[in-house]
Amino acid sequence: MNQNGDRMDLNDVLDLYLASADDADTNLLLDLIARYPQFENELRECAAFKQRNETIPDHVYSDEEEQRIRTRAISAAQNVFYEKRAAVVNSVRGEETYGLPVKSPRRQATPKPAPAGRSRTREAKKRAQPTNRARRHFARAVLSAEIVDKLHTEPTFGRVKHQKVFLLCECIAQIDDIEGEYHREAAGPLDNRLIYSVEDELRRQKWFETYKRKSFGHAYRPLANAGQHRKYLRRWSRKKQETICRIIELMRSWDTEACEIFATAYTAWNDLIILRKVATDDAILKEIYAWHESKSRIPEKRWRRAISWMRKEGFAPTGFGRATTSR
Repeated sequence: MNQNGDRMDLNDVLDLYLASADDADTNLLLDLIARYPQFENELRECAAFKQRNETIPDHVYSDEEEQRIRTRAISAAQNVFYEKRAAVVNSVRGEETYGLPVKSPRRQATPKPAPAGRSRTREAKKRAQPTNRARRHFARAVLSAEIVDKLHTEPTFGRVKHQKVFLLCECIAQIDDIEGEYHREAAGPLDNRLIYSVEDELRRQKWFETYKRKSFGHAYRPLANAGQHRKYLRRWSRKKQETICRIIELMRSWDTEACEIFATAYTAWNDLIILRKVATDDAILKEIYAWHESKSRIPEKRWRRAISWMRKEGFAPTGFGRATTSR
């Protein structure tokens, strides 16, 4: 189990290693082995494969080649994992199958072959998944680092505000790499797994770490490599960077409730668009009050004022991302 209570499977651990290995210190592999000892062999196999590819001199890899290398590294580690699991099954059943999965005695229908084009497309998507997850994880950490870098000295900035600013940057700047999965909580939209995983990555990259405030909540402080995330931020377009900067500066001194109002009104409105429903002010307000009973503590006049302000400032949602879900 990781620190936020979510189970990490083999793919998650390998993605975390591949996403961080280029920029983390040399203790990354040992750190992951210590935290996930059940995957030690797979991690070492993946690291060895990656090291062998890095010894090839003076070659600039295309995006397609980089993707192929990452996929092959994960595939090599997965082969070790599945062979080991099959060996355990065979040992329990007393059947010698030379590393192959044990066949069920039940008759199974012969599957119809898929059309060649569709099969190739499905295989290509399957190969791309590990690379996409690694890219998503690191992109989340980069956006988080930029927000924390700009706001960590503010007395109003903590984990809750961090999550709200993060969501608004992702959706308004339309950063496809992030792919947040937000749930409807009392304090507004929340992706609990996302926020804990990026905090873990910030610490691993030695950019920032969290600490408990004496009064309440959590805050952030810089580590040795703070600021080095900016070279990755430049991979996004200038327009996206400017939008991120605008949102951060706009919300710099806001208290938690103001951030909650902006994030909740935005996502409630955005959900209506995603679900192809009419997004009038009354419909948005109804969606907000259906979000959680705690929303009724904020006067209706304030919600309506927030909706009008979002239109005026150019923050009207466009249906970007996924709709929020209820627990």
